[in-house]
Amino acid sequence: MPMSRGDRVFWSIVVIILVGLLWVKFVEQYLSAWWALVIGIALAILIIRYGEKIKLERLIKRGKRTSS
Repeated sequence: MPMSRGDRVFWSIVVIILVGLLWVKFVEQYLSAWWALVIGIALAILIIRYGEKIKLERLIKRGKRTSS
């Protein structure tokens, strides 16, 4: 089953938050936090636009395979 629009929006928000936290931890001393927002929004747009091609079952199986 492909990712629904709600799934893509959820993962986009998660990516924006994750990029922001990693940016604050590692990069903020060199570049402004606004760049993290720009990168996060760019990634979110890619997830929303092309995320319907990602199948959730494939991601779940991959996660189970690596955790075993």
